Amino acid sequence: MSETTQQPSTDSFVTGYVAPTVPPQNSGPDEPAALAAPIRPRRWPLLLGGMALGGVIATVPAVIVALTLAPAGTPAAGPTASAPTVSASSPTGGGGTPVASAPAAQGEVGDQLTDGGITVTVTSAEFVPDVMVSDNAGSTSATYAPQGPGDGARYFAVRTHVVNDGQKSIDLTCSSPITNVLIDDHGRKFDPLDGLYKIQGNPYCNDAVQPGFEADMTYVYRVPSSATITSWSFADAADPTSFSRLGTIVQVD
Repeated sequence: MSETTQQPSTDSFVTGYVAPTVPPQNSGPDEPAALAAPIRPRRWPLLLGGMALGGVIATVPAVIVALTLAPAGTPAAGPTASAPTVSASSPTGGGGTPVASAPAAQGEVGDQLTDGGITVTVTSAEFVPDVMVSDNAGSTSATYAPQGPGDGARYFAVRTHVVNDGQKSIDLTCSSPITNVLIDDHGRKFDPLDGLYKIQGNPYCNDAVQPGFEADMTYVYRVPSSATITSWSFADAADPTSFSRLGTIVQVD
């Protein structure tokens, strides 16, 4: 009498697994071939592979989040430059902004200094209560009257002797052949008054100084009453860099 061998359940098998077919073996001449027992797959390689894959999948979002949260332009690790410090005694402007100090002088009153094709000697530099001006300067009927700086201000006059060593004539009053500013102890730069030709003693408008000639010229500046003047700067305007550099510095304090 033959017994029927029941196939084991495949519920615990991996889904999709197909058991290999084993050729039947006869136990005897009258016995039917017995069914071979299916071979159970080894599940530990699959479990380990699944764990490794799960670790990779869990790591990828973390890396993406870290890259997303990293600030743009973050420099590589290394020495970092320290921020400049301002001492408590350094003068500051509004909001604690550091104020530039006065530049170093290259000469003083009485020195003959050359910048490009212009040679200048500052003969005097001082505060003045007013300046003598005339709207008809240059005419024989010109009359001069004092002009004050107004409330909260003072005039500072820089008297110079100018030699034109350049290649062209220069109009000292109605043109700008000499770039110039007055500088205080905080590095502030003040422009001269308009209408310098109106000031008594200055060359008239369009009274050009030819190459090789010279003339006296007074520059007057209106500054705050509290300003402490330290220096005066001039540069030959024929030099293309004259408006982007400070020029030749004369100490006038």
